Amino acid sequence: MKSRLKIALVDRVNDRGFSTVVALGIGLSLTLIGLMMVTRSQGDVSTVSSQRAMAKSLAAAETGIVRFQTLIDRNREIAVYPTCGDSSLSNTSPCSDTTNPSWFNSAAISASTTIAPAVSAAATRNWQNIDPTNPSKGQYRLIDYTYDSVLKSASLTIEGRVEQDVGRGPSTTRLEIAIPITSSATAAGIPGLWAQNFALSNNAAEIAANVLDSSEVIGGNSFIPTYNSFLRNLPITPILSTKPYPLSSTPPTATKKNLPFPPLPGNTYPGQLASFPAAHINAKTCISSSNATSFTFPQNGDIFTDASGATNVGTYNSSDLATDPSGVGTYIYRLDASCGGKSISFSNSGGLQLGTTTNQTIILFLDGDLTTSGNGGVRGYTDGTNESTVFIYSNGNIKISNGGSITTPEKLQIYNYGINQIALTNTGDIRGFIFAPESEIKLTNTGSIIGAAWVQRFRSSNKGGVYQEIFDASKLKVSATTELTNKMGGISSWSQKPIN
Repeated sequence: MKSRLKIALVDRVNDRGFSTVVALGIGLSLTLIGLMMVTRSQGDVSTVSSQRAMAKSLAAAETGIVRFQTLIDRNREIAVYPTCGDSSLSNTSPCSDTTNPSWFNSAAISASTTIAPAVSAAATRNWQNIDPTNPSKGQYRLIDYTYDSVLKSASLTIEGRVEQDVGRGPSTTRLEIAIPITSSATAAGIPGLWAQNFALSNNAAEIAANVLDSSEVIGGNSFIPTYNSFLRNLPITPILSTKPYPLSSTPPTATKKNLPFPPLPGNTYPGQLASFPAAHINAKTCISSSNATSFTFPQNGDIFTDASGATNVGTYNSSDLATDPSGVGTYIYRLDASCGGKSISFSNSGGLQLGTTTNQTIILFLDGDLTTSGNGGVRGYTDGTNESTVFIYSNGNIKISNGGSITTPEKLQIYNYGINQIALTNTGDIRGFIFAPESEIKLTNTGSIIGAAWVQRFRSSNKGGVYQEIFDASKLKVSATTELTNKMGGISSWSQKPIN
């Protein structure tokens, strides 16, 4: 018994020691768990606080976007101009460009419209309170605004911020959105010369026309003196076929305004070609002659469209058309470029007559270049008083020397597609309306345009000139513009950007 009692007593003592160790271990574990929970709780509070601040700064940036969209909508002329013209604006430094039109230099955008002072103030990138009476609700500021004229889209970048707890600094969020910008314009009178780039040399060029200068850089009215040595009084109508042209006592105007050209008919050469039913088009090979050979359209068997829209086939010769009413209608021709890249090429006094009666309309599509020299040319039919109506849609260069079209301006319209050159030299004349929004017109050695020219780049020297005719605007395929209206579309993309 004594031995068993001793063993029992020893076991009891061992149990007590083990229990103590277990109790201490459990206590330590609970302490560690408690510390971890406290630490995690503090971290969760910090995370929640940061997330709340980020959400508020994001909301502040979104508020800024809405307010800047409103600012642009109320001052639509600024929609196609950058924050700063020379891109010198940084996060902290102000814009230093006082010449190029921009938000900072808003006075250069328009001399006729008062733009809100808030536009220039925004270009300084100062923080603005969402609630002027309560800065704790957050702030926003403009970081950048740019416009891509090719994509017709603007990029607006805004920052929003809110203050966090003491010692933690503000929470800032940067957002960038893309906004489609479309432009429309109201109809206006017709300028005799409208270009987006000018090069007038030798003080000899003559411009007897109202000028619309849409150069990129706009600087008030200081441009007008640069034209003084070239401008002549407006011509008397009709303009005689020999020089010097009679001039009226009415001086021309010179207007500086950055306006976009209207779209070409059909927007592209293939687009305009496709606007006519293929069954109505007479497909022809190119015309080329190095002698005095002359050609005439329409020809026997050519298709024409009458006033009712019906397609007919002429079964008569050209001498019958003057008296045969069945020949009255619209004739459409397409000439390929198989003559060495040319659709029409004359190197002597030969030429192409378009029309055989004044009641015909001739539409000519040229896949390649048009070149004439030696008094060769392309002419519309005239009976001495009236002319046939001619439209030329060209997809190449036009080079005329010692000859040209002689139809009156509202009866001849030339639309040039693509980046080309229209060159008139050595008394080469075009009498008509020319619209070449991507091309260059080059006049040398008294080459001239009698009518009007709207062109990307205008070059003239040695008395090359433009002499404006009076137009019936309703007969043109395009309209002049005077005031530009920019329209903002919905946001096309939205992204959050890192802050440098």
